[in-house]
Amino acid sequence: FLLPKQYKATAVVMMPPESSMGLGGLASLVSGKSGAASLGSKLLGLSNSSEDLLLGILNSRSTLVNVINKFDLMNYYEIEDKNYDKTLKVFVADLSFGPNEFSMIEVSVINKDPKLSADIANYFVAILDSINIKINVEQATNSRKFIETRYLQNLQDLKKKRKNGRLFWS
Repeated sequence: FLLPKQYKATAVVMMPPESSMGLGGLASLVSGKSGAASLGSKLLGLSNSSEDLLLGILNSRSTLVNVINKFDLMNYYEIEDKNYDKTLKVFVADLSFGPNEFSMIEVSVINKDPKLSADIANYFVAILDSINIKINVEQATNSRKFIETRYLQNLQDLKKKRKNGRLFWS
């Protein structure tokens, strides 16, 4: 007997530098990882926070359910009772996420339809991109608010110092 043809589509995502991936820069400051320490951890096989974050997003239930709904995969997998857990179990068997030898994340999808495979793989990349943009916008907003607050505080402190200085020298 013959197995039905299956097609594998793979999209590769380059991991953003630590400083541009959401809280990556802050996390590296808190953890005390320098560039050399980060390189050392890679050589020892330890993953970095950006990689963990990307893989966590890809493997999250909300991301997987989003893809299932977008591509109507319950019908594709012929799940009669519209049960997400059953669909997830079958769908996850057709997925592969992981770092490659070039420190990039590979998103692979196996499917009977080559176009659907490619569309799903590309959609996972689009989800990562939109979440990364959202995290970066939030980080920039928080940084702007922090700098603005510190600037206003410094102005107040300067006024107090000037006022105290005049009283002292009078």
